[in-house]
Amino acid sequence: MTRRIALHQLSNIASNAVSIAHDDERQRIAVCTSDGRVVFYRLDTAGEWVEDTASADFFNTILASHRQKDYKLDVTAAFFFEYVFLSIGCMFGLSNGDNVAIVLVDIKQQVHRLVAHGSRLSTNAKPIGTRLGLIYCPLSDGIAALRHPQYELAWLDLPDGGDPWTLISPRGLSYLPQTNQLVVLDSVESEPDRIRVYTLDSQGKSIGRSDYNLCEWGVNCRGLVANPHSGEVAYVLSEDDWIVSGVVATGMVLPFATFCVHPVGGEPRRIPLLGVAGINVGFRPTLDYQFTKGAPPSYVIYQAEEEFYTSILIPLDEHRYWLSVPGGTLCEIDTRSGSQATIHQFPSAITAMCHLVNLSSVCVGLKTGDLFLVRYTADV
Repeated sequence: MTRRIALHQLSNIASNAVSIAHDDERQRIAVCTSDGRVVFYRLDTAGEWVEDTASADFFNTILASHRQKDYKLDVTAAFFFEYVFLSIGCMFGLSNGDNVAIVLVDIKQQVHRLVAHGSRLSTNAKPIGTRLGLIYCPLSDGIAALRHPQYELAWLDLPDGGDPWTLISPRGLSYLPQTNQLVVLDSVESEPDRIRVYTLDSQGKSIGRSDYNLCEWGVNCRGLVANPHSGEVAYVLSEDDWIVSGVVATGMVLPFATFCVHPVGGEPRRIPLLGVAGINVGFRPTLDYQFTKGAPPSYVIYQAEEEFYTSILIPLDEHRYWLSVPGGTLCEIDTRSGSQATIHQFPSAITAMCHLVNLSSVCVGLKTGDLFLVRYTADV
């Protein structure tokens, strides 16, 4: 099966997108930027996406009220029932002295409500499992949940022995609706990354937990996502750099990471991810090969655009995923055949993606600030 796409540039937001959210019911898009703004778009009656400056102005006024001096804010947004869930953070502190504030915003009524704040909260918090009416919040020493509509903070789980642990990725939480399980990427310094799977009751409380070590220490886990179509968990394992023997030249295709599909309770299936030298991965000769006469050729391979790169996975169906690859490449992985196909090569690194499920589209944000809509169709 091949994939046909139609590419449409939405706009340029002047700084790169760090997260993108879509409201399937009301057809709105919220884009959070690296300079601490929120940009909104809505679908008009003609079926065109237009910028919603009134909503953006309202949200940016809220952000300004939490800003201390001119410090940059870390902002994520998500649609939750009739609200927009806004997570605001600053490493130097917000105006109230805390590091993180969680705000629920009603765009229609133009009102907002502070539902949680504190130095232990994380801006990684986001709504998971809307049918439970919960927002899960990673803390510095565990996980808490906010329940709609009271929004009182309650513990989900305390780590064994009370040792602190943190979540390292905005995509570090995901949800499996078939089995009512919360999937968490857990990282502890000097220990391998691991997945924690919490089985929840009808109230969203943990009634059991299973842990899965992912890799050896020094290998990074990125892009954790639960596939609602298959009930599996997918992620990417990669190293910052590694050495290969032989000559490496621009344009060569090299394996640079591993795509994993992990059935809960089973063993992961591993698919090598391929990249093009000079586009998706960088390379340089090792010191031995460069300075030692007669040494066999060997090269250091490293991730291109590492400072902007985070693997972003979007499950399209039971077997197919879209994946952002370093260097601005959008790929499709088919887990049945293990095949990898390039959907589109963008001119800059991909920094955020969001699946517009009802519109068969994906919104893609680039390092340059450009936003694109990629509409897909399947063709046999």
